[in-house]
Amino acid sequence: MNTACRWVAAALTFVWLSGCGNPQASESSAQPIDIEWFKGTVDQALAEAKIRNKPLLVYWGAVWCPYCQALKKSVFTRHDFIEKTRLFIPVYLDGDQPGAQAWGERFKISGYPTMLVLRPDRTEIARLSGGMDLTLYASLIDEAIHDERPIQVVLTGPHTAEDCHRLAYYGWDSDVFVGIDAGKLAATLKDSASRCHGTDQVRLEVLSLNFALQAQAPGKDKPKSDTASLKEPILSLFVRLEEPASVSGATDLLAEFDDGLYAAVLALGPDFTHQFRERYEARMREAADNPKLAQSDRLIALASALDATKALSADHAIPAAMQEQAQEQVRMALGTQGDRLARNDLVNGAGIVYDVLSDDDAAVQMYLRELPNTRTPYYYMSHLGALAEKHGKTENAIVWYAKAYAASSGPVTRVRWGSAYVRALIRLTPTDAEGIRAAALQLAGEMSAPDAQAGRSHASADRLRTALATWATTRQRRVVSAEIAARLPPPTSATGG
Repeated sequence: MNTACRWVAAALTFVWLSGCGNPQASESSAQPIDIEWFKGTVDQALAEAKIRNKPLLVYWGAVWCPYCQALKKSVFTRHDFIEKTRLFIPVYLDGDQPGAQAWGERFKISGYPTMLVLRPDRTEIARLSGGMDLTLYASLIDEAIHDERPIQVVLTGPHTAEDCHRLAYYGWDSDVFVGIDAGKLAATLKDSASRCHGTDQVRLEVLSLNFALQAQAPGKDKPKSDTASLKEPILSLFVRLEEPASVSGATDLLAEFDDGLYAAVLALGPDFTHQFRERYEARMREAADNPKLAQSDRLIALASALDATKALSADHAIPAAMQEQAQEQVRMALGTQGDRLARNDLVNGAGIVYDVLSDDDAAVQMYLRELPNTRTPYYYMSHLGALAEKHGKTENAIVWYAKAYAASSGPVTRVRWGSAYVRALIRLTPTDAEGIRAAALQLAGEMSAPDAQAGRSHASADRLRTALATWATTRQRRVVSAEIAARLPPPTSATGG
C-alpha cells in the first residue's frame, strides 16, 4: 500500500471482534451507546444468533488504531447504520479483550479494523474494508442480510448487479480462502470484472491488479518476477485513469498500491511513465480536494499523489510548489477541531503526508503537540522513536520506544509495543546484552499470558525471535538469545499459524 499499509501500523481491514465479555470502561474503548452490542462472549453470541435466526455483525478493532477510531466516530454514529445493526447480533471485539486473538485466528482476521457478517454456523457472508464512502456501510450490510450466500458462492455465480456490488466492496484478502493465492485471486477478480459494469467493474479491476502485483512481488523464498504479465492490466488502469467519473468510487483502492506498481509502470518506458503519473496524480489530487471525503481520507489521497510523483518523476523529486501546497493542506486540516476519535485519524493521515515529504521536523512537532490530546500516547511515542532513530539520535529513540512500551495497556497491545522496544534495543544498543536480556525477560513474562499467545501476538513474538537470532553472533549473546527464546510462545509454524 502507498499509505496505510506502508506507513501506519493499522491496516484498512474492518473486523471488530472486541465483544468477548464486557468492554473496558474507558473513553477509547467504550462502545457507542446507540448500537446494542451483545453483552456476552462470542460463543454465546453464536448461540443467540442460532436461537433467534439472525446473522452476526462482528467488529474487530483496537483502542490505539486510528482507523478504528474513525469508524466509531463516522460510521457507528450514523442513524442508518445503527438501524441496520438491529437486524443482527452485533458483536464488538477489541483485540485486547479475553479470547479475542483466538477468535481472530478462527475468523482469519488480523488487521484492524474489519467488519464481518456471519451466519450462526460461522459461514462468512461479508467482510468490509475501510476508506469507503460512509453512506455505503449500511447498504452493504443490508445486502448481506438479504442475500446470505457465502462470498465464494457469489464469486462463482452468474453475477447480477447486486453480486457485482458485493464483490466490489468485499474486503478481499488472499489469506482468507483455502487454495486461493494472490495470483489465482487476481485472475478470478479479473473474470468477475469482465461481467460487471460501472464503478463495481473498476473496483474489481483495481483489486485484480493489486493482487497480481502481490503475486509478482519478490519474497524470502522467491526471486523478483518478470513484470511483463502486468502490462495488460496496467494499460487498462491507464485508460481508466483518464475517466475521473469512473475511478472516483475506487480512490480508496488506488491508494493501496505500493512500489510494485511503480516498478511495473517504470518498466514500460519513460514516455508511458510520465503519462501514467500525470493521470494517477490528477485523480488522487481530485480525491484530496473532495469535500465529501473525510479529512483523513483526503490526506491519504494527497500522500498517494505525492508518492507517485516522487516515484515516477525522472528526478524522483516532488516540485517545491507541490510540497508547499501539501504542507498548507495539512496545516489547514490540523487546524480543524474535532473529538479524540476523529483527531487521531486526522493526525495519522498528516503523519503519512509528512513521511512522503520527508518533513520529519514537522512530524516531530505535530506528534509532540498531540501527545496531551490522545488516550493512546504510545502510538505517537513509537513514531517519535522511529523518527529519532532515522536521524541517528540513538538515546532519544530508545527513550521514546521505552516510553511507548511503558504507556501501552492491554495484553496484546503491550506485546506489540514491548516487542518493538526490545527490537529497538537490539538494533541500537547491540552490545548491551544485559539491558536487552532484562527487557526481553519482562516482555517474555507478559507473553506467557493466555491472551498474549495467539493471533497478532504470535507475529510480535516471531519478529522478536528473528531479531534475537540475528543478534546472537557471540557466545554471550547466544546464551541470552537461547534463554529468551525458551520463554517465548512457540513459533507460529509450530502452532499451525
